[in-house]
Amino acid sequence: MDLCKKRIREPIEIYGQNEIMEITRDKLKIRNVASRLFSVPTELLEKIQSAHDALIENSSVISDIEQQFKATDHSLEELPTIEAKLKYYTEAGLDDKLELLKGCLLKKVNSMHFKSHYHLK
Repeated sequence: MDLCKKRIREPIEIYGQNEIMEITRDKLKIRNVASRLFSVPTELLEKIQSAHDALIENSSVISDIEQQFKATDHSLEELPTIEAKLKYYTEAGLDDKLELLKGCLLKKVNSMHFKSHYHLK
């Protein structure tokens, strides 16, 4: 085979068997050799970066949703206890008594406001 400089148009790289074995053990070396041998269009690199950024964003959104789900799940665990308390208070008639107390307190507050507004004792 006659190889002369005029026939070789592109720069070439020649690797021996030991060099190839060394390169295949190191991902960074593989990447460096591949980047020299194959050109990757800028448009493709931009698409890859855009997809990577979108994955990071999606990961963050998913993490936030998982946190909300855990908080909701925790609240749902407390629901039977809250329902039992409500049932107890309702059966004891405390809901009616609370309404009565609330009405009395509102009257008292309004009366105090009226007296203080007009400076009455």
